Amino acid sequence: MKKRLLYIVALILTGITHSAFIYGQSTDLDKLQGKTWRWHWDYGYSDYKYSRIAQTIMHDYSNEPSDDISFYLSNTPETTFDYSKVGKVENGRYIIKEGYPGYENDPHFGIFVYEIVKLDNAELILKLSNGSIATLKALDVFTMKYIITGNNTPTGTLPFSGSRNRKFLEDGAVPVNHTIADRIYKNVQLTQSDYLSSQKRGKFLRKFNLGSNFIVVVTFGDQSENRTDVICLVNSLGNVLSTLEGLVIVDGMMVKNYTILPDKVHIYQVVPDSSTSLSFDDVSFFDGKVVPYLYDISGSSFVKIDAYTQSQLQSTSTKRFTKGLLSNPDKDVQNY
Repeated sequence: MKKRLLYIVALILTGITHSAFIYGQSTDLDKLQGKTWRWHWDYGYSDYKYSRIAQTIMHDYSNEPSDDISFYLSNTPETTFDYSKVGKVENGRYIIKEGYPGYENDPHFGIFVYEIVKLDNAELILKLSNGSIATLKALDVFTMKYIITGNNTPTGTLPFSGSRNRKFLEDGAVPVNHTIADRIYKNVQLTQSDYLSSQKRGKFLRKFNLGSNFIVVVTFGDQSENRTDVICLVNSLGNVLSTLEGLVIVDGMMVKNYTILPDKVHIYQVVPDSSTSLSFDDVSFFDGKVVPYLYDISGSSFVKIDAYTQSQLQSTSTKRFTKGLLSNPDKDVQNY
């Protein structure tokens, strides 16, 4: 009797455990929806196309929002889009995506069939109908923790000079989710700025290992014409400890850039003699100086160092800065 009772209890517990396992599993639809995915391609190119996926809608956008496109999951490839299946299937081997309006009978644009090669909460690999492979990565994974962990992003070597000629690493221009203020400046004194739209994200530029901490450089704007680099001191948990603005380019004119050493950061900034706000839109020429700043990065924050005496700063020669000089692609600020 006792053995039978124990056997019944074991069956009940097994059933409960099995049910919890089944209902605790996430479906393919769960993994897809509620995220914004960024596209990468099998030939090494990463574009700025994103897909925001809801339960029944794929909203694709790059710089401007596009139309919402319906989709559903299927275990077999299909040749026509069946609207009755939208939102009805939670698991499937294929993503069946609605074609372009007016092309319903076109074999190429009337329907899109993507075979799912891999799908988890961070990565989606698709095989397209032409045989090419596309990898989509959830923007949710592009946190500072993701950037500094393992081999997710390449690690550079120091010293490193941030300038207009520093391009993104291949596949390195990934967005970074964070709370760092994003801004593009309006005046040469760098006291007036425009905040970027909510669709803009800081893009990972470089990562450096300092031992207990990391330096992560995040770029706002575009690569060469309107750009602000923010140097972030990040701990091993991915928390941003301190930030330092390192590079500013507006309309192709660079007025600030930086060099990172293993224990210090040099900042060089063009400072006009006049405190009257000078708009980048109106720049023809002005007088000013290249002022150097030095910061220690050996601790848990950027600490300004008074490495330059007041007499040295005052002796920094006054120069005439023109739009042509500031836009010279072969010169960094310290070489003006």
